[in-house]
Amino acid sequence: MSCYGQTNFQTPNLDKLAAEGIRFTNYYAGDAAGSPARAALMLGRDSGHLRQRADADIALAPDETTVAQMLKQSGYHTGLIGEWNLGGENSSGAPWKKGFDEFAGYFDANDAANFYADYMWRLNPDFTYDESYNDPINGHWREWNKANGLPTPARK
Repeated sequence: MSCYGQTNFQTPNLDKLAAEGIRFTNYYAGDAAGSPARAALMLGRDSGHLRQRADADIALAPDETTVAQMLKQSGYHTGLIGEWNLGGENSSGAPWKKGFDEFAGYFDANDAANFYADYMWRLNPDFTYDESYNDPINGHWREWNKANGLPTPARK
């Protein structure tokens, strides 16, 4: 963003948001590994107090409250785009069980690292599911599936 000193291209809309809001100039990662760093951010805990460790797929527990759940309880609409890696679609740590109204991305690092992934998960609560397009998975779906070339389902 230009407001942080980048000069290769202009980012006027993002710069306006930064001018009217809060600019973050310092960052602390809760851990050097992705899953514990995400858990530290979502749960507001030091990595020493987390169950997540590097190279271990451990879902968030049902009783762990995320910042997204707190924001949602305060009336915010929450969304997540990118790699989650804190629980798969059927786990207690699925994004839609942890306060996210919308989700688009991947559940693990292997899929996120693949530039040509076979699918991308997407949750949209306003979507009317059409079983002829994708595999049903708890009311959520793999919206884009390169492997079988199916189109994105139409929305109502």
